[in-house]
Amino acid sequence: MNLEKLYQEMGGDMADAVRRLGSIAAVERFLRMFAGDDTFAMLEAAMSAGDDRRAFRAAHTLKGLAANLGLVQLGQAASALTEALRGSNMQRASALYPETAAAYRQACAAIGELDTDA
Repeated sequence: MNLEKLYQEMGGDMADAVRRLGSIAAVERFLRMFAGDDTFAMLEAAMSAGDDRRAFRAAHTLKGLAANLGLVQLGQAASALTEALRGSNMQRASALYPETAAAYRQACAAIGELDTDA
């Protein structure tokens, strides 16, 4: 799949990502780096441990990464999770976490389908 199709399928904002990162090549490079980043694993571990402070930091980082890459659905889900964790509301965060996890997995799956010739 090409980059434009990835953003169309995910409801992302490719133009915003290109504006933020400077070029299509940079967007693709950072998307591939994102898929290998350990921020989501840190979020997952913190949520499993019930550690709202670590979970907040990871969710906030994930929100920023998603925003910079134009991954709108993931950014929105991570933002809601971040706000629940900001208030140390683990019950609410636990209810929101599956949406963030699903959006993250969808993004990584789509990134994994990117053409390698770009």
